[in-house]
Amino acid sequence: NFILSPVAASQDATGEYTRKWVPELSKLQNSVLHEPWKAPAQVLQNAGVVLGENYPKRIVPDIKAERVKSAEAVLEMRRRNQQFNTD
Repeated sequence: NFILSPVAASQDATGEYTRKWVPELSKLQNSVLHEPWKAPAQVLQNAGVVLGENYPKRIVPDIKAERVKSAEAVLEMRRRNQQFNTD
């Protein structure tokens, strides 16, 4: 179980992949490409991005908190099911 964060952009440092497969964001500069909700309104407007209309608003506002919750849920599940833990 893991949470993949697009914010880190470690898999798409140049933005090439995102620009190809998410054309709505293709005109954004690299500094906000993976975090369009942090872009100033003018930058979004210039790129033709309207959050909530042609690109969704951020679904998970606090990814670090969600990562903690996910890890806790996995550990709790493993604690309750010790008989199935093999590693």
